[in-house]
Amino acid sequence: MWLVCCGASGVVATALADTDVQIEWPASGDTNVVGHRIYYYDAQDPYPLLVDAGGANSAVISGLEEGRTYRFALTAYDRFGVESLPSPEISFWPRRCCH
Repeated sequence: MWLVCCGASGVVATALADTDVQIEWPASGDTNVVGHRIYYYDAQDPYPLLVDAGGANSAVISGLEEGRTYRFALTAYDRFGVESLPSPEISFWPRRCCH
């Protein structure tokens, strides 16, 4: 594994395989937070995709396409589904390396 990107909010993207990335973030100190959502997109498909990580502090996103730049942002939500503003975006570039 290697670190790809780390955001100011503590959100970290780590490559797991050529087209897989693990997004991790620090636990929320807010007791109202019950889950997190990861939004991601690339310039070729600007409509964001969504991964609901529930109460976890990480999620793996698989099947990203080599040669594209993906941007990720994280939100938190409460038991009513009210969502926070997104974190600053971080980027990930899937690529093959040295097999």
